[in-house]
Amino acid sequence: MEVKYCPKCGFRVDDFYFCPACGYDLRRRARAATPPPNPLVAAILNFIFLGAGYIYMRKRLKLGFGLLLVFLLSLLGVAAMQLKSTDVGLLILVVADTILSLSLAIDAYETAKLG
Repeated sequence: MEVKYCPKCGFRVDDFYFCPACGYDLRRRARAATPPPNPLVAAILNFIFLGAGYIYMRKRLKLGFGLLLVFLLSLLGVAAMQLKSTDVGLLILVVADTILSLSLAIDAYETAKLG
């Protein structure tokens, strides 16, 4: 069995997640660095599937999921209207609009809190 030491303070750590001596997060070294998201892929995803680019970038996730849900509900509402279910289609579109408004309001609130 390999003896492990903390890279920050040199304390023997064995099978800990955090160094007991200095509190260093030993899992940071174990994680592989993920490459940054490709801006072109993010743009294409947002163009095709509203909000999917934000989810791909792992930024503004609440907005991304909200927009994607609105996109999918809008498609469902239009499909329902095409099937002669106008009342159901309009209800779905109203719900989609409400989710859009809430997603944008939450995003604006969180952005304003950041400064």
